[in-house]
Amino acid sequence: MEKCGFVCHILTMLLLILYLMRIWTPEETLDAWEITCFPPTSWSILFSTSLVGLFLATPVIYFACNAMAACPIDSLDSITDDFSREQPANEKEERHNVPEIYDLDVATINDLLSATIEKAK
Repeated sequence: MEKCGFVCHILTMLLLILYLMRIWTPEETLDAWEITCFPPTSWSILFSTSLVGLFLATPVIYFACNAMAACPIDSLDSITDDFSREQPANEKEERHNVPEIYDLDVATINDLLSATIEKAK
């Protein structure tokens, strides 16, 4: 992994040097060297500006994708899943056995919290 990072660093520096040389080298010099396959200099600046804009827009795009993938706030899917189980009302707890694990209903939790807050007043 260290070698891959080092190679990527060297290649990035090489591409940066080539990019800067392309921007600062006049067209006449490129024509004298018979290099004709490069796009115009304005495209180089446009490309780098677009990359910076994309970099700055990435958090906004990431947030928008997560917001579209999330459940609505009033959906029960945000608090339950396929593995949640409610405790049957008629089941009796036996003292000598460890009770099974069940999910607590949100209304029960709210009642317990509101009772605790009322006792604290």
